[in-house]
Amino acid sequence: MAYTANAEKSPRAWARGVVPGVDTALDKSGLIERYPAQWWDSSTWYEVRDLLFEAGFVKEAQLAQFEAVPELADMTTFLNHEDVESAYGRVQRDGSQELLLEYLHRCMTDACREFKMLAGRTQFLISPRTRVIAIDLNNVMGDNTTNAGHLKTGIMFLFAGQVAGGDFVLPQYRDELLEAVPTLYHPMHLDRLEQLDQEVKTKVYDELHNAKQVPFIFPMLETQDREQRKFGVRTVLSSQYVSDFPDAILNSANSLYMMEVDPKDEKLLTDTIKVPKVTLQRFQRLGSGPAADGSGVPFLGVFRIKGGGTLARILKNAMGPLELWALGSSPTDSALRRLLYDAVGGATARAILAEAFPQGTAEKLIALRQKQAGEADSNNVIRTLANELIKRRGYNL
Repeated sequence: MAYTANAEKSPRAWARGVVPGVDTALDKSGLIERYPAQWWDSSTWYEVRDLLFEAGFVKEAQLAQFEAVPELADMTTFLNHEDVESAYGRVQRDGSQELLLEYLHRCMTDACREFKMLAGRTQFLISPRTRVIAIDLNNVMGDNTTNAGHLKTGIMFLFAGQVAGGDFVLPQYRDELLEAVPTLYHPMHLDRLEQLDQEVKTKVYDELHNAKQVPFIFPMLETQDREQRKFGVRTVLSSQYVSDFPDAILNSANSLYMMEVDPKDEKLLTDTIKVPKVTLQRFQRLGSGPAADGSGVPFLGVFRIKGGGTLARILKNAMGPLELWALGSSPTDSALRRLLYDAVGGATARAILAEAFPQGTAEKLIALRQKQAGEADSNNVIRTLANELIKRRGYNL
């Protein structure tokens, strides 16, 4: 209803200065001179979008599309539409005297106020050629002690998944998509659909324990995981403890990878996931982190196999020193890496660390030097080591 109104009944008028990138493309392409000023005075964003796309300015056409479509604040107007009123005007929320439409109006108004990124128009776009998208939610997470904070965290988790992987489901709706969009855009969408249909797509949700108190997102993640497997979409959930995952997720998971086993998780692993206790005990004796002989990082892999069985194996991730230094997260190694990153940049820093410590860690050397330095100079040990490594590298930076 809202999209139909913006496209057919009252389309948004184009205006210069709203999107500088669109203005530049119109000038550069010569489109601005192709039509008289009177035409531009009454032109719409949808018309500008089509002109830019035909001229080969795909990115700018997408920016024009963002201005043409309705935004969240516009939706409240359509709650008062006569068709909506006649169908839902007297419906009340379950267990409440509040009318459903009033509740929806309040929710949309609150969303516009509390979530600015959902309220305004999209300010960025992601190229279809992008292969890796990472979204840091640290600064938009809600307060972990309140229900409102839990709600915010859950919404941000789901929103990030939509931003990063919303296109993954398009091949499922190929016919509906092509029927809905003008033929002008069919070649572009067909290329995108073919690309998505042939690739294995992966969504990774890290630090899942932050959403542990937000139960409403887990049924969505479970449904997403089950239904999208056959379309080549994998869902990976990562956290510090097995207990951070709800039972529904664990019961539907095909694979489980563990870098170490917390004693509190032993019962769950043996009783629910059917990992042999002897395997857990052997894995726990190996310790965590890179092996001392440089052969890799041991981990426990648990795999569901056909027939309902479980296969548990202790494996090693035999990464090279460059990868180990890029991904290591111990406090001392991270501090050393950060100092070198600031001094010589990421690529050179990793090369220096890989050459000096091919096993992927400098923890033992740092601990020894801190012990030798005593309390007074222990804080300077890592900085001194970083300076030594840079000096040893010489001019080969």
